[in-house]
Amino acid sequence: MASVTVAYNAERALPQQIDVLLRQTFPLQEIIVVDNASTDGTVAMLAERYPQVTVLRMPENIGQAGGWAAALSYAALRKRHDWVWTFDNDTVPEVGTLETLLCGVDTLGNDVLRHCPSIEKQRRAIRRICGAKGSSNPLKNCAAGQYGLPTW
Repeated sequence: MASVTVAYNAERALPQQIDVLLRQTFPLQEIIVVDNASTDGTVAMLAERYPQVTVLRMPENIGQAGGWAAALSYAALRKRHDWVWTFDNDTVPEVGTLETLLCGVDTLGNDVLRHCPSIEKQRRAIRRICGAKGSSNPLKNCAAGQYGLPTW
């Protein structure tokens, strides 16, 4: 599981996002930022404050779509991450959001997981977190049939 963010001149906004991504209750395997030729010090800030973040620096601003193409090519094709969580540079998720998303995937089960069999190895870790005492899963009613399962 990796996160990807396409950023342009995000020196001030990006630290809020990265701080929260680093504190997720289910840790990300990699945090990736595509820098779209920023001119405000974004790259220097990332190198200084977040050396663990992978930065893909574009030589010129290739736009949002070009940034996503570079990010997904790197994360999904080159690094072979099964799951990629995508962000704009000013999006700040809650600390437990990734856990909630993964618990929802676990609840939906094999209908979702059949498309990426290598996630099955991670499913034990997901179940350990989702099945922990006091863990809440807002999607648990999907498995019980109370709500229709989404069509993928």
